[in-house]
Amino acid sequence: SDPLLKLILDHREVQKARGTYVEGWKPRNIQEFKWWPEVKGEIASKEPNISRIGRVHSTFGFKPAQGQLSSESPNAQNFIKHSELARPMCRIISARPGHHLVELDYKGFHVLTLGFEAADPLYIRLGRIDMHSFFALVGMLRLESMEKMAELPDSELAAKLAWYRKNPKTYRDYADRTFSRIRDEIAKHAILAYGNGQQPKGLFMRNREAFATIADAQRCQDRLDSLFPKPLAWKRAVTLEADSNACLVTRYGYVRRFWDVFSRKIVNSNFQPRRGQIVLEGAGKRWLLGPGDDYEAAISYRIQNDAFGIKRACMVELGERGLDERYGLINEIHDSFVFECEDARLDEMIPTVKGIMEHPSPYLVDPLVAPKG
Repeated sequence: SDPLLKLILDHREVQKARGTYVEGWKPRNIQEFKWWPEVKGEIASKEPNISRIGRVHSTFGFKPAQGQLSSESPNAQNFIKHSELARPMCRIISARPGHHLVELDYKGFHVLTLGFEAADPLYIRLGRIDMHSFFALVGMLRLESMEKMAELPDSELAAKLAWYRKNPKTYRDYADRTFSRIRDEIAKHAILAYGNGQQPKGLFMRNREAFATIADAQRCQDRLDSLFPKPLAWKRAVTLEADSNACLVTRYGYVRRFWDVFSRKIVNSNFQPRRGQIVLEGAGKRWLLGPGDDYEAAISYRIQNDAFGIKRACMVELGERGLDERYGLINEIHDSFVFECEDARLDEMIPTVKGIMEHPSPYLVDPLVAPKG
């Protein structure tokens, strides 16, 4: 609530936007782009004209361990999207005449892949409907029972959650926020952190506007654990596997090393672990395992690689069929693809790419929750 701090943050946001996304996104020397078809004519004419190109070219790479692509000089995957500056800033990006910018993204992607890894059909089902609203309703406000809501058919459950999202009523326990704000400003962050293995202190520190104290963040995560025991059990299993083998291998064949999954503290025989805590015994001793530096990464690794493995396979198919060039694939951002598509091809492009994105993965198969992928 400090007014000076807010002014500093507002100023820094504008400076960041100007430096990174205005100055940093200016097209560079044309000689750097001589291998791109659209500039060959410019170079051949010996009159390179940056303004006639009007394009910003990023360099994509394979740095992230999760299988996601990276983007540098400039980073085209991190444009402002969730702030007051987002709308005016996005106006500086436009399609060429006769084209539209089209973004297609996966809904609840990491919620689905956590549900898949944990073999939890309810978690997957809620990911497809609206996990954030469900948790706000059942886990935070506790306005409905878990059992009653889970028994509803998909259409009725979706309609009920939509009704709550539109309800203007405010809730005193959550600083007079409406249901929709509780969903977007608190539940959404909690669900994202849950899939990334984030601890209560980290959840609080990264979302100070959502949680008043670390204890509030702890209660939120405890409630998730109580509602969804299967993901909790899976997290325990995958961290123990990463600790034991010093690595994890994903279904897409990616390997990542982990050297500090747990810290270890000796406890006496009377110690009773809380929900989610792990105690190991051996050689007459009991160790309480706490989160180490690699703990969060061990939990999130397969969840993220499942998603990015699907995305990479989708990009490969688009490339093999020549559809990336035909439809103008220009960027990929987390769980979405961005195209600059000719207007005449829009009606063909959207269902075609949507169909490819929804192909079942032959690697992500589970007899209970995804027997066909």
